[in-house]
Amino acid sequence: MVLRKEYRIPLPISLDEYNRAQYYTTIISEKDFAKNGEGIERLEKRQEGDKEYQKRHYHVHSLMPSPIQKVIKKEQSILIEEGWLEWPNYETKFTNTYMGENFLIEIKSVHKADLGESENVHELSEKDWKDTEVVNIDIADADAKEWDPKLVDMKKFGRVNVERGWIGKLKNDSHMEVWVYF
Repeated sequence: MVLRKEYRIPLPISLDEYNRAQYYTTIISEKDFAKNGEGIERLEKRQEGDKEYQKRHYHVHSLMPSPIQKVIKKEQSILIEEGWLEWPNYETKFTNTYMGENFLIEIKSVHKADLGESENVHELSEKDWKDTEVVNIDIADADAKEWDPKLVDMKKFGRVNVERGWIGKLKNDSHMEVWVYF
């Protein structure tokens, strides 16, 4: 079964700022995730032409519900991530050691200076595009208590504050930098 969704997430920062922030948060999350002999294991990183290839193992046995931990061995509960990074496009594939290719999640990401209005940025066939559900996500609608973007004063950075209707304000302000994660 193929489930295809395109999530559109506009953010009030430049592509370069996002690229640097993503690199930083990746390092922090890898460090924070490493507990009790589990975590993220970097296996490989190399250049393949213009793309950077990465392979990582996520050791997640302790995060599984205890009944599943009793059935699945620790070495079977490894998520395998392979990623091909060619900024601003990413392609990531997840499998696991228990099910192999029978469990497959593919994520193709495009980062674009846009408000989420571009159509078919992944250049899908007409049939595949017709079968794709587009989901627009406004970060101002998030109910996150700890990381609420509405609590950050973006005006001190020369940006519009994230609040209800912030995307509409950007449409009328052509000098503001914004991009969308497709």
